[in-house]
Amino acid sequence: MRGNHFKLNPVHRLFQRKGNCLFRILGAGLVAVTLGLSSTITLAGAGDTVFVFRQAGEQSDEPQPLTDRDLRALDRPIDSEFYLVGPGDKLSINVWGAVHQGFEVMVSPEATAIVPTVGEISLSGMTLIQAKAAILRQINRIYPGVPTTVTLVQVRSLRVAVTGAVKNPGMYRVTANVHACEAIELAGWSESSSRRRILLFRGDDTMYIDQLRFTHAGDESFNPYLTEGDCIFVPKARTRHGVFEINGAVKQPGVFEFVAGDRLEEAVKLAFGFTVDADTTTIELVRFINQDSSTTKRIINLSIPGLGIGRELELRSDDRIFVRLMVDYRPKATVTIRGEVTRSGKYPIENGQTLLSELFALCGGVTDRADLSRAILVRSSRFLIDTETDARMRSIPVELQTDPEREWILAHSLAPAGQVSIDLVRLLETGDIAYDLPLWQGDIVNVPRFLPQVKVIGRVRNPGLIPFEPGRDPDYYLERAGGFSWRADRRGTFVVKANTGTPVKKKKIKELDAGDTIVVPTVREKEFWPVFRDAMIVLGNVATLYLVIDQVVK
Repeated sequence: MRGNHFKLNPVHRLFQRKGNCLFRILGAGLVAVTLGLSSTITLAGAGDTVFVFRQAGEQSDEPQPLTDRDLRALDRPIDSEFYLVGPGDKLSINVWGAVHQGFEVMVSPEATAIVPTVGEISLSGMTLIQAKAAILRQINRIYPGVPTTVTLVQVRSLRVAVTGAVKNPGMYRVTANVHACEAIELAGWSESSSRRRILLFRGDDTMYIDQLRFTHAGDESFNPYLTEGDCIFVPKARTRHGVFEINGAVKQPGVFEFVAGDRLEEAVKLAFGFTVDADTTTIELVRFINQDSSTTKRIINLSIPGLGIGRELELRSDDRIFVRLMVDYRPKATVTIRGEVTRSGKYPIENGQTLLSELFALCGGVTDRADLSRAILVRSSRFLIDTETDARMRSIPVELQTDPEREWILAHSLAPAGQVSIDLVRLLETGDIAYDLPLWQGDIVNVPRFLPQVKVIGRVRNPGLIPFEPGRDPDYYLERAGGFSWRADRRGTFVVKANTGTPVKKKKIKELDAGDTIVVPTVREKEFWPVFRDAMIVLGNVATLYLVIDQVVK
């Protein structure tokens, strides 16, 4: 009984031998359990009508079954404007007169529908909506004025070929509700598959399939329903030439295969459209001239209507499209303040209008543990470190670095990039508005905790943190750290100021602030032989000069 059509009551069970399915109908649903080798079952519609198909590969005189790789479930209602009616489709015809008459009609291999009491109706090449209209016209001639409905209740199966750059080219049996791209999915897209230049051969006609126009732009005309004998050819995708590129303010920038007839509007749709901040008045198109490498640039304003201008502009192979951003589109300027403040976090500002003092008013001011002298403001989004100069400086070997170069590297290592000079002591404690600064998007203000200590590092006997004593000079803290150790560069000792990160020579500092760091570097040893060689050269030159003068005097 395998391969037949069964009508079951809800409480009945049907058992099949190994290789098929044990299943049970529960109302309008279906429960299936695989007992052995996988096979496929499909439910024709809501109700209790079940079709059981034989496992793929079994020998039989009956038609081969639809397998998981062949059969596609309905993902949405069939579109009657595009679905082509063909042999094997089942139609339900109901005449709602004084006496109801209902027929189930199978479309014949000759693409005709034989309706009892009406006759044979040709449906060849018709879409579902056209077939319904043809049937209703014939019925209305026999039953004029009687309400009649025509419904597709079962779709047919058909065989199509998928060839070209796919993983598994060959013949596939699918149901008639399958679109072209779904058949290609059954054969498997490969990495080299074209997604836009796909050909569908249908008899003497050739249709074009564009998977991206369907998935990205929702154009169903580029992903038609299949019919008997269709052959799909998937070419290899173009990668270097025969493409166009779109970048900038679009939702998915990228490189797309070029298809003759592509317009700027299609290119934007393939990129999922403009972003909300796209400037459509200054779209830039770069195009190659003839066959050489020279290019021409064109600025397109989509707000100006006109044939061949703007959205209707036809593209050419290897065009490049750049969509600019609108300047300052709905700026959402915020700054961040953290550390010893009442309410740390992000705060909205007006670029260049909100002042530093207003930010402290918004956050509730500083805590009693704040160290205003070491507070910093970093404007990283506006002032970036000169990375090229920094890389060049750091590539110089240490032994070849000059003193200014070492100072430059040290200064840029200690201070954050984009640090702005501020003085919160004068701004907040004395109210000096001369030290009030406008804030900009991305600014970060950090107010550290007051640390009553001074750090001493480098060539000292006991490096570490020393309790801060107001009014003390660097020598006091060096003595507390045990004094200089062996090979200490006393003359090169410097202080890194806590509030700015700037290194200052020790002899220029009269009084340290809390948080300052004293650095005692290692004295650089001089090699004996280079010094001896230089001394000998000097002495030789002096001796030569003496002999010359002596000869002249004589």
